[in-house]
Amino acid sequence: MVRRFGQRVALLSAAAVLVVGGGWFWLRDASAANCPGGKSHGVSINGGPVIQANTQGGILVLPGNTTTTTTGHVVTTLHIEDVYSNGKVEGLGDLDISLDTTRQAPKSTLTSLKPGSALPARQVMQFYPVFTLNGEVFQADQPARVENSNVDSFPPRPGTVYVLTNAMTLRSDEGNVMTLEPGKAFTVGG
Repeated sequence: MVRRFGQRVALLSAAAVLVVGGGWFWLRDASAANCPGGKSHGVSINGGPVIQANTQGGILVLPGNTTTTTTGHVVTTLHIEDVYSNGKVEGLGDLDISLDTTRQAPKSTLTSLKPGSALPARQVMQFYPVFTLNGEVFQADQPARVENSNVDSFPPRPGTVYVLTNAMTLRSDEGNVMTLEPGKAFTVGG
């Protein structure tokens, strides 16, 4: 189902980490935190020129199970609940980005970089996006992999940048092909 979200602000995962007496306590907030932000993608249609597509929106991520590796790194599974953004892109038209809830992507995680310390951490989010361009729906051949290799607060601070690490191909039922270049994908706003 394709949904239009208007001018909603970005939502990112909400979790707080508290280290007390060497023990880990992950506080989970099911309501999520409000973090406005913008998405930016290099987009090409049917092999044409690459156009920078900027939209406003976000991603809703909820923390799941937390485990500690044998080396002391804390790993929290993240659940991608929603992906949404929209905007009018010069040279393309109206672009909406949403989450394909019909397919399961590989797991998303937040992994501490140092044993015995919650932060900094590497955050990896994987999901199947749906791009709707002027009413034409494009579905991804493979999941998006968006990450930040050095998250220093959680929820992330304004200015935190997430990078699309894989090139993507999306196809429409009309036979058109959209490609996305790897690179900066989402910046948490303030």
